[in-house]
Formats: sequence, C-alpha cells, structure tokens
Amino acid sequence: FHILLFIIFIQTIYYVSLLNYIFIKLKNNSKDKLNLGEESSSSIFDITKILQLSGAVIGLAVLIFIPVILLVLFESPIFILIAFILFIILYYFLFLFVIYIMIDKGYSFINSIVNSCVLAINNIGYILLFGSFNILANIVLMFIAFIGSSFISAINSEIGLLFNQILINIGSYLLLIWFINFYLYLSKKN
Repeated sequence: FHILLFIIFIQTIYYVSLLNYIFIKLKNNSKDKLNLGEESSSSIFDITKILQLSGAVIGLAVLIFIPVILLVLFESPIFILIAFILFIILYYFLFLFVIYIMIDKGYSFINSIVNSCVLAINNIGYILLFGSFNILANIVLMFIAFIGSSFISAINSEIGLLFNQILINIGSYLLLIWFINFYLYLSKKN
C-alpha cells in the first residue's frame, strides 16, 4: 500500500511538472511573438510550486471521490447512478480547470475552484464539444498505439511494449498541449 501511494505521488509530481513546463513554454512562445521577453527557466521546476500544486491535485481528487464513495457505499443502483453522474459533473465540468488556473494565474486552491466553476458554467457548450473531440482523439491514439505495437510485437515483444508506451506518452503530451491551449482560449474569451 505504501508503494502504491509513493507511485501515485511520483506520478502526480510528474503530471504537475509537465503541466507547469507546458504552460511556461506556451506563454514564452506567445511572449516571443509579441517581443515581450522570456520568463526565467528557473520557474519551470520550482520545487515549492510543484509540491504545492501536487498537494492541490491530491486534494482535488479527495474532494471529488469522497462524495462519490459515500454514495456508492449505499449499494443501491440509484445511488451508484447518482455517484457516477456526480463524478462526471465534478471531474469533467466544475473542477476541470482548477490546476490550470493555479498554474496560470497563481490563485489559491479555493479561488481556483470558484473560477473553474464559473469558467465551466459559462462555456458548457465548448466544453462538451471539446470533450467529445478529446474522447475521439484518445480512442484514435489507443488504436494507433495498439496497431503499431501489434506489428512490432510480432518481431520482438519487448520492443512492441516499449513502442506502445512511447506512442501513448507522446500522444498524451500532445493532448495535454491541446487541452491547455483550449483552457487558454476560454480564459482569454472570458
């Protein structure tokens, strides 16, 4: 159990570091186009900020899963359906941009939750459309990774598994960039 918690914590730090890196690079690209200069590279891997954001990601997961788990404990199909719907609403709509707002604007956890809810409610149509494209892109990514690794696995199974993981990581990185650009578009729009 302790090893699992450690792995989750390391994955959270990796996710937050990657988000922070992408945000800074995207902002530097837009600043370069406007000739406004560059942000310091030391802020990309600011340990204090990364640990604070990792704590926020874990806190957000707890906020989302506690009510869902409590509803599932009733073991009634109605409560399980309500828990599923609550999870979808909380995770994919209301709390969708919390970490992005914390990185982008430097707001506190509570202010980021409020701003994320406002941003999601004001742009529900865009979020539904983007969510549909995101699901489709993930399906296509998984299909390409599966087909590619199947052909390579016929030659060497270890290389096939490695190729599959590399394709999924590259695709996830590109989808994350796409998602951050979507957030930046919505935040500039409002």
